[in-house]
Amino acid sequence: MAQAQKPNWQYPLAAPPLKDGKPRIEGDLLARWQKVTVQIHELATANGWSKAEASRRADMVNGTFNQIYDGTYAGNFESFIEKLENWIASSTAMNALIDIMPVEPAFVMTKTAQRIMQGLQYAQAAPEMVTISTGAGCGKSSVCRHFRDTSPHAYLVTMRPRTKSTHNMLSEIAHELKIKKGAVDMLDRNIGEKLRRNGQKPILIIDEAQNLTNEAIDQLRYLLDVYECGIALVGNDEIYTRFAQKNGPSFAQLRRRIGMRINITRVAPEDIEAMIAAWRVEDEDIAGLLRAIGNKPGALGHITKTMQLAGMIANGEGRPLTARDVQQAWSNRGAEG
Repeated sequence: MAQAQKPNWQYPLAAPPLKDGKPRIEGDLLARWQKVTVQIHELATANGWSKAEASRRADMVNGTFNQIYDGTYAGNFESFIEKLENWIASSTAMNALIDIMPVEPAFVMTKTAQRIMQGLQYAQAAPEMVTISTGAGCGKSSVCRHFRDTSPHAYLVTMRPRTKSTHNMLSEIAHELKIKKGAVDMLDRNIGEKLRRNGQKPILIIDEAQNLTNEAIDQLRYLLDVYECGIALVGNDEIYTRFAQKNGPSFAQLRRRIGMRINITRVAPEDIEAMIAAWRVEDEDIAGLLRAIGNKPGALGHITKTMQLAGMIANGEGRPLTARDVQQAWSNRGAEG
């Protein structure tokens, strides 16, 4: 990881330049200005921020920020000094919180993750349309992100209720692919040309696909049929029931395009053990609590969030993690007993 560059910040002056032969600020306000400018200098140089970046983070106009820092501001310093003091206090508190927050383990290739990866690989290689549905907390979104980050020509777009229609879905895909939207009737073609196979093996992964209308999904079938782009519809159980169950709606044209269906209702016991190992838990009491948590709806997601909060509790008190911390974190998250 590259080290942060140290911008050429002038060290704060002892006092602002005189104005018409008189001090611009005096007394307590001068002391506050001296303190806050030194704090800004330390914070900005430690993080490699330019003055423009520091002013953006402080939510101040760059010119005003520079004049306050240099002591050349012609107006009333007090309100801006107060704003900078509040920003510094907030940044300091946030940094302190980050310092005690445990780092989430890197991507864990669980048994469930392997099944999802196989489905994505098949969609990309064939190419085919696959549906992947999981229960909450199985890690499907993190698998999709990992696949996108480690596979060439893989694109990931996450849907939401607002993007359920065909046009809004295409607009979201175009944004991800950095395609200028242009004319509405050309949007699908422009996307298709970007995703055309052409010796490559593109795949478009649609996360939270349950938010899409059937018409929008049929538009994705067009990308598969015409441009040979693999399509993965990833979401909750509705994706499975909509196109797989015998008593579901009859979408014959779509059904016959689906080359693989993966439906995972809950995480495997091996997944929970892999996550416990990734958190480097050796205390059997803590491990037992995490196994119980991992078997509840929310599964692996609950384990991660609970361990992060429990770790903050323990680190904040400067001591090792205990089972009681995990119990307290689980309770504080509003979870059931």
